[in-house]
Amino acid sequence: MSRVRSYCIALSLAGLAAGCNGGTGLQNSNCPSGQTLCGTVCATLGSDPQNCGACGFACVAGQSCQSGYCKADCVQGYIGCQIPSTTGTGTQLVCINPLTDSKNCGGCSNIFDGGTVCVSGEVCSAGKCAETCSPGYTACQPKDAGYPLDAGQDAGFPYCANFLVDDLNCGGCGVVCGPGKACCQSGGFAGCVSTFFDPNNCGVCGHSCLGGTCGAGLCTPNTLASMYQLQDIKAGNGNVFFIGALSNIVQFPSVYSTPSGGGSVSQVDQSLSFAPEALAIDSSSIYWSDNQQDLLYSSPVNGGTGLPFSVGSTAMDNPLPFGVVAFGPNVYWGGMADAGVGSITVRPLNGNNPPVVIATGAWMPNGLAADNGSVYWTDSIHGNIYRVGINGGTIQTVATAQTGAAGIAVDGNNIYWAAAQTGFVVAQPLDGGLSTIIARNELTPTRLAIDGLSIFWTDHDNGLIMKAPLDGGNPLPVAAGQNGPNAIAVDSNYVYWTNANGNQVMRAPK
Repeated sequence: MSRVRSYCIALSLAGLAAGCNGGTGLQNSNCPSGQTLCGTVCATLGSDPQNCGACGFACVAGQSCQSGYCKADCVQGYIGCQIPSTTGTGTQLVCINPLTDSKNCGGCSNIFDGGTVCVSGEVCSAGKCAETCSPGYTACQPKDAGYPLDAGQDAGFPYCANFLVDDLNCGGCGVVCGPGKACCQSGGFAGCVSTFFDPNNCGVCGHSCLGGTCGAGLCTPNTLASMYQLQDIKAGNGNVFFIGALSNIVQFPSVYSTPSGGGSVSQVDQSLSFAPEALAIDSSSIYWSDNQQDLLYSSPVNGGTGLPFSVGSTAMDNPLPFGVVAFGPNVYWGGMADAGVGSITVRPLNGNNPPVVIATGAWMPNGLAADNGSVYWTDSIHGNIYRVGINGGTIQTVATAQTGAAGIAVDGNNIYWAAAQTGFVVAQPLDGGLSTIIARNELTPTRLAIDGLSIFWTDHDNGLIMKAPLDGGNPLPVAAGQNGPNAIAVDSNYVYWTNANGNQVMRAPK
């Protein structure tokens, strides 16, 4: 058994193994920046429906917390506004389209949201009162003067509708798409389609299953390989790389690859490594750590003819799961010495320069990420997020109390991480500032992958592969019913993951 696995077992006995295998950790009552301690829960008052605007102020059923106010849950593009109640007393929350509602043009027409009531003879088009509709919109007439009114919810005024995307005016005024359907366009025309089963509009308009089938709004995943002891996974240059074993009686796994579109499975490490632990990838090579030999290996990403080679003659310091990343001219890894001291090491990919330790401390590095200026890592022991300059320097604490912190990623704007125990997926600006909770109340968000638009993560115990926009928006499932999803990767078309409990390497259109 490897030293890392032994360490993870020890953590598991102490209740701290979330960073190793998606388990749970100890609760820490300190709250991250931008959150408030409400009783024993860290809450973001601007978006927490149980603590909306203030601790203990809970939104009722059918409402969500938006900017610290309880508002009606509405379909995409619509917002909740207070209007006079149909009973004649008080008010009620209804969903309106601020782009077309002449009574709430640009937003709810109250002192908080800055909406406008258009005068007689004007319509609300693209969120502004005007005499005619903006390009792309068509004028529609109200059906009556009651409230709620017709499909446009226009409060008795003529309104403007975009027939290509409006679920309440799809292809024409008042053409309403029913439950499970959405207004999707193709070839300049729009119609109501079943996003539950349409393989070209699966879940949402425009989400293609790339030749596969759609069921219950999700593209059906494909199994790329059946493997035991599955660990890390990476994708690039038309291939998927993963660590696993062909048999459940093999003591140690190997590195394998398969075409991203499906095909035969090939062994990459050619039996040179003994206990591969974590993968990293760049445009030319795939790298993996070996925690028995304490070495890092590399092989061409396109399956070239050369044998894998050891990166340098200096041994690594017991590389940890998912603790390797290649960025620019360097490769970095996180390790844990036998004395219990964590380390971050860098080695240039070109030349014969030896590895250099750039950070050490009383932490257990787990997930690793890097950009032009820093290396970032999650700490499985204390639940902290750290970073250090790519050449070393002062270690900075990015966040604390992220119990079960495991997966991490970085782009030009934010650091992203998953905390299995808190159930949060978080984005933190690189230059500091308030963090954003991308997802909350996930059971065990474990590993992350990002592309230019979205963030993807595995929810180990819920059996979900999830997705959310990087710039904000509701998380949506990519796949459900998975058996212990753990590692995750993404390319231009697909999301890939390993089912640790189901012994499968999986793929689904992203």
